[in-house]
Amino acid sequence: MIRAVPASIGQLFPSTDPLSRWMFSLSALTDDLAVLDHHLHQSFDEDPASPAVTYFRLIVARIYEGERIVTAPPDRRGARARGLAASLAVAARFQLLSP
Repeated sequence: MIRAVPASIGQLFPSTDPLSRWMFSLSALTDDLAVLDHHLHQSFDEDPASPAVTYFRLIVARIYEGERIVTAPPDRRGARARGLAASLAVAARFQLLSP
């Protein structure tokens, strides 16, 4: 049997650790984009007055805001993290453009 162990965000991502803060920000960014993408695709099936344009604008705004997070990972491990972030960005772009 699997037992859940309660944990807080502060335990998983200590605020004193720059890499933890960056990982939390990156995970929040990707979660926001996933939720907005879901709503955008769901709105395509709704009536012509659907909020598709609004969701698209929110996605663009979140990507614009997220650039600071993706392009500025902390400390010397930054080069590796930038490569990972770039790969995720390319994958997300193809996911957003796919039907």
